[in-house]
Order: sequence, then structure tokens, then C-alpha cells
Amino acid sequence: MNKTFVFHCDCCGLSVDPQTTENCPRCNYPVNPNKEELFLQSSIHDLQRVSKYGGGNLKIDELVRRYQFRLNALRQYKTFISPTVLPVAGGAQPPVAPIVATPSLPQVPEEVRVAPSPVSSQISLSEKPAATPPPMRPEPPPCILME
Repeated sequence: MNKTFVFHCDCCGLSVDPQTTENCPRCNYPVNPNKEELFLQSSIHDLQRVSKYGGGNLKIDELVRRYQFRLNALRQYKTFISPTVLPVAGGAQPPVAPIVATPSLPQVPEEVRVAPSPVSSQISLSEKPAATPPPMRPEPPPCILME
């Protein structure tokens, strides 16, 4: 008696044959056992990191929105900082600006201090400047729930 195994996608439930396809044709979830194992290991690692560092109370939809917001912000940032590349006719190399060395400032001994005055307090060059505040984390834009 021959046994027939029916495999179902673990994500959407579609009947699939892992011998003919590696991913579900409907949702693209890996149905090949080796590929699914790697996917699950990677996903578990990523989700544990999110949970450990403050995202454990987020719903999946909120996490997806946060990731989409961050992805858009990164793309805008990369567009902002990337130099514009103009095509050069005839295959010639574009001109390169010469590198100019900037002179470094002389080292000032830490013992150098400004003499105290009756109006101001003593200033030491060895004092550390005030720490800069950490960058603000962008909040995702308000969303519109569509049902």
C-alpha cells in the first residue's frame, strides 16, 4: 500500500509539494525543510532580539509599521548623503579633486589655565565638554486602521 503525504504551508495552509518547489506559491514561506529550518532559526534570533530590547509588547502590525518607517528613513538618509554621480561622456574618468592636507592645531598643555578674574570663574582646558544628548528615536507616523 502506497502512502501519500500531503504537505501544507506552515504560514498560509496551502497544499504544496516540497519536492517541486522551495517556497509556497501563495505566501512565499519556505516549504523546503532545510530552507524552512534556516528561516526559522534566523526569525527566532531576530524576534528574540526585538523582544529583549523593548519590542516584546508590540503587536506584529506595529512592529512591521516601525520597520517600514525605519526603512523609509534610512532610504531618505542614504539619498541625502550619497554624492550625485553624473555620467561622463566618452568613457573618460571624471576629474578628481586634489586632497589638501589641513594643518593640525598645536597641542595645548593641560596645565594651561585662564587666569581668574573677579567676574568669571577659572576655566580649565582639561575639563571635558558637556556630553551631547543621545539622538532622538523617531516615532512612527500615526497610522490609519483600515478594516
